[in-house]
Amino acid sequence: MEKELIRSFLYPILHSPEYSHSFSDQFAFRPTGSTTSALIYLFHQITSLLQHNEYVHLIALDFSKAFDSVRHHTLMSKICTYPVPDCFHNWLADYLTSRTHQTTVLENKSTFLPINASIIQGSGLGPVCYIFNSSDLHALHPTNLLVKYADDTYLIVPGTNSSLIPNELNNITQWASANNLKLNINKSYEMIVHHPSKKLTYVPPLLEKIIRTHELTVLGVTFNSTLSFSQHVQNLIAKAATALYALKTLKAHGLQGRALWEVTQTTLMAQITYASPSWRGFIKAEEVARLKAILLEACRYGYLPADFLSFEGLLDSSDDSLFTATRYNPQHVLHQLLPPPKRTGYNLRFRGHGLTLSVIPSEYMRKNFVNRMLYSDIYINPNIFWT
Repeated sequence: MEKELIRSFLYPILHSPEYSHSFSDQFAFRPTGSTTSALIYLFHQITSLLQHNEYVHLIALDFSKAFDSVRHHTLMSKICTYPVPDCFHNWLADYLTSRTHQTTVLENKSTFLPINASIIQGSGLGPVCYIFNSSDLHALHPTNLLVKYADDTYLIVPGTNSSLIPNELNNITQWASANNLKLNINKSYEMIVHHPSKKLTYVPPLLEKIIRTHELTVLGVTFNSTLSFSQHVQNLIAKAATALYALKTLKAHGLQGRALWEVTQTTLMAQITYASPSWRGFIKAEEVARLKAILLEACRYGYLPADFLSFEGLLDSSDDSLFTATRYNPQHVLHQLLPPPKRTGYNLRFRGHGLTLSVIPSEYMRKNFVNRMLYSDIYINPNIFWT
């Protein structure tokens, strides 16, 4: 029933043109949201900013126990600002009232005490309610950006706006305090992202209490300050070795045929292709070859059928599925990154996506998902520009 209520009353608000801007930087608990989409958006914005900035600040923010700290009355006051029916509002208010909590340690149990916070983890309504609670958290300056995946929040600031970072952090801290959350500065990290072929002529000063790092893991994907994913590939290879050993053990205990293939696809293949559209364009040919060798080994030992898709075929399939969903669904979370459809009165040759192509982006820009897909199925003459 909770999921049906979400589909009927809350999802329409996320897609409404009047309110969708409040959720455009949130990629969790939405019909088309995913970690892959969040990473694609993050890398797209960073590479775009690096076109006109020597470096970009990427700050990973940590909120302490965010899901447990959401005040019920604060949540209800925010939901009141959206067009929900009175019956649903009253039902949700009743759903959140008279909640109690008990702690159990071995055979000892505490008395039940009332609670007036948390989004009721484990419920169908809880996750969606959290993104409504965080819908009013945005960057102060229009050229600074926030990327949110539930309570994982990332602040992107171009080098020209370095002086605005204290104001942005102060704004986030004040928002957190007003919403019964705590921004844990000591567990937040900053990384200065810059173009790999250009040496920094100026290194910005350290931020107060925020640790600066040269490598960061965002939503399970590791990359460094030059957007190199070598460490991520190394991590995938290590995980693959563990998965291959487990599959070898299962096969030795009698797991064969289709059952073994399905286990391999849901473990090994899911690991090495996780969020692949976001990082595929950034990895080197030798790194692709190392990942490809894992798939070949799995096929050689019978963990996958001999006619299984190649590694490139798997990545192509994932890219095409996501780009098609983005292209033809205006409500997709990544649709905002696409250029407008091309309008012309001429009978030109067919192009796969039919979107407007501007000046050909630099080689670095073409590594991100959107540009890579826009230019993947057409012949590009470097002396021709589309408008």
